[in-house]
Amino acid sequence: MTYQTYTLTSSGGTINFLGERGQYTPFRIYSAAPVTLAASFSIVDPYQLVGVPSIVRWETAVTLGAFSVTINGVAMSQDRVNQPGTFVSVWDGVAYSVQYFPDFSGKPQEDPGVDFVSVPATGSRTIKPGADKATIVLQGSPTTLTGNYTVSFETTGVTEGTIQRVIIGGDIDLSGNLLTVEGNVISLYDADKGNAMIYGLFGAGGWSTVYVNADVPVGKLDTAGYGSADDGKLVNYDDTTGKFEPSFIRAENFSGAIIPLYKTTVLIPSSEVLDLNSAPKLGLPAPGLGKAIEIIHCSAKITNVTTPYASFTGLRVRYVGANFAIRFQNDILLSTADRTLRMDGIVSTSSGTTNQQVRENVGIQIYVESGDPTAGDGDLAVNIWYTIVDY
Repeated sequence: MTYQTYTLTSSGGTINFLGERGQYTPFRIYSAAPVTLAASFSIVDPYQLVGVPSIVRWETAVTLGAFSVTINGVAMSQDRVNQPGTFVSVWDGVAYSVQYFPDFSGKPQEDPGVDFVSVPATGSRTIKPGADKATIVLQGSPTTLTGNYTVSFETTGVTEGTIQRVIIGGDIDLSGNLLTVEGNVISLYDADKGNAMIYGLFGAGGWSTVYVNADVPVGKLDTAGYGSADDGKLVNYDDTTGKFEPSFIRAENFSGAIIPLYKTTVLIPSSEVLDLNSAPKLGLPAPGLGKAIEIIHCSAKITNVTTPYASFTGLRVRYVGANFAIRFQNDILLSTADRTLRMDGIVSTSSGTTNQQVRENVGIQIYVESGDPTAGDGDLAVNIWYTIVDY
């Protein structure tokens, strides 16, 4: 059998079967490298010899994209043209039928190899079954995402029963971005540690996927972040988000008879100490609706002193927006040496009939009374021990 060879390019085009002496000359469609079509390609039978087979030996790998390959008016699917095989078409006097015979170097819609893909910092990728390997491994190099990276599966030209796998190889730092595979958001833990897979099955015109991972340690629960700072945390359920997350012991972990004690240290360099009246320093943020901060104790430490502060030296702690202090220390800014003092002084407001002494959902700030200090240096560290109560 002698074949008529045609070299296929991305430009596509149209060619005709040769029909002589009651039979067709078979075509051999060939390319030295894979072809991505920029135009459609057609093979046409101008003779329509009833019952006489026309043969196309396909020896190229084609990505259709938005274009088509047709043999005697019958469109070939992506899985048939992305690997070697044979097409046999017959005219029955009314219509053409085309049979496809793969040469089994691969299977339709499933090239059984593995492709290791180095994940870029951001972007997207569409996996085309048959044109791409059946198993794709997403691997960091390592990679820190600067934007979302999205992987989707092609649906055009895919036949029912096609299987596609994407393995998460690890070394991918999400850095607050999303890694998504066919609609499945990969957890921060899986992106970093790997050993997870998205298994896809095509049917009814769409993909069904399963997100499979090896085990479920605490760090694998869907969290905003993890690392050495999470050592010792417990698993808590957040009813608002519907997720489990690791966190330290919180107020809701205690009964009404036991309350948690928190501590924060607020560092105030000398440049900010000089503005503490005009620009108070936020010590604690507002705790949220229905909650209030109760101060248990405060202390202040001054370091790097060479000159004491002057003029206005009354260090105070108050609720943001209040016109009274809940703790004060009048000596710390007068220091001529590094030292730590307790803020035992309490200035309050009479409860009267309308005044508030504890304020709901209000933060705590550190300030200097009456005016900004003059001269002076020394850096401050203010320690605040507190609890948060519900109202």
